[in-house]
Amino acid sequence: FVLSVPNFDSLQSKAFGGAWFHLDAPRHLLHFTQATLDACLERAGLVRERDWPFQPEYGISGWVQSGLNKVLSHHNYLYEVVKDRGALAGTTLLENVGNSVASLALGAPLGLLSVPIEAVAARANRAAALTVCARPRD
Repeated sequence: FVLSVPNFDSLQSKAFGGAWFHLDAPRHLLHFTQATLDACLERAGLVRERDWPFQPEYGISGWVQSGLNKVLSHHNYLYEVVKDRGALAGTTLLENVGNSVASLALGAPLGLLSVPIEAVAARANRAAALTVCARPRD
């Protein structure tokens, strides 16, 4: 069984608090630390067999969008532009232009800075996501 969930004990979570991209309410109703995930796996009769601590797609996107969430008027703006889930339907043209310009100007630098930060966070078991392979207990 392979799964990946946001790491509530991540450096990103602590740095951004309520602006953390991976909170993603209402899709993510529960959040896990390594300890709570291990407890859930154990209750399900599974044991963690392997970890993938460095997941750039979660780490980099999390740092970029969380950083943008601190300055933009609409949380998860860049994500919503890409996913087009209808969440931007009520925004004005001026808001869209401002958020787009800020996303373009800040997105690339935040992305570049995020790679070494997320690599260090992963080495310290504080990466943005917990990605594990679990198997049935023997």
